[in-house]
Amino acid sequence: MSNIAIVILAAGSSKRMGQPKQKLNIGGKTFLQNAIDVASLTSCSVVLVVVQSLEAADAFKIPTNVRLLVNADYAAGMATSIKVAVNVLESYENIDALMIMNCDQPRISTPDLQQLIDVYKPGCIVASTFGGTIGSPALFDRRFFPELQLLQGDRGAKSVILQNKSRLIEVSMPGAQVDVDTREDYEALFPQILE
Repeated sequence: MSNIAIVILAAGSSKRMGQPKQKLNIGGKTFLQNAIDVASLTSCSVVLVVVQSLEAADAFKIPTNVRLLVNADYAAGMATSIKVAVNVLESYENIDALMIMNCDQPRISTPDLQQLIDVYKPGCIVASTFGGTIGSPALFDRRFFPELQLLQGDRGAKSVILQNKSRLIEVSMPGAQVDVDTREDYEALFPQILE
């Protein structure tokens, strides 16, 4: 069985939302808490959460089996959070692959993530397909860590996926199409919370 680490990206500025997306409510818990719970119930070996600061993480109940990583350079974009996680995982010699997930995709479930883990093969990338595109959550074999460390700016790892199509395993994941970037997205998705 492969040892998989899941990294939850939760250091974004949420500029379009106007407030931290990580703290938005979904079913009595925050977006970040929901993502942690979903990831923790998979067969992964390690769950990492990248945050802006330890102070920013104080509002959340972080389980003891989850490791917090601080990205002080978060304002430079999502790529910096991915690099923080990859740099830490380089020291985990037993980790075979890294799954990257965002905390603003509230329709992602534990079975969704487990499906990515179950179809993983050494040397491959496993990515979600949804709404005619491909993206996160996505799982990267360790061989792709150097490419992930070269990412720049506010783009995720989609470029690494597209540059390695011969090594790609696609998994249909309709729930991944739902991501919450604006207040309007949130209100449309969870109108009952706002009543």
